[in-house]
Amino acid sequence: TSVPGIFAVGDINIYPGKKKLILSGFHECALAAFGAMPIISPDKKVFLQYTTTSPKLHKVLGVESPVFDCTLSQAVKNQSAQSNLPISLAIIAGCIPR
Repeated sequence: TSVPGIFAVGDINIYPGKKKLILSGFHECALAAFGAMPIISPDKKVFLQYTTTSPKLHKVLGVESPVFDCTLSQAVKNQSAQSNLPISLAIIAGCIPR
């Protein structure tokens, strides 16, 4: 919101280009969480972790960490030569977990 320390997510948010999709709400939740962290814990640094690649989160969630068939550079090399996909999608498509 325009009020410091007050955050809103979902259908209550109105801004230019807003799409009423559940995905937008998830994005807004992440932005609100990152915006609230300096207020809640001003001295704590936030480290981003992803459930697809974080062994720490895999342990917490009780799941095995995936083993990938190639390195990041191999994935980029494999896909960028073969497709018109954006690089992030090329990496996903070129390096599939076993």
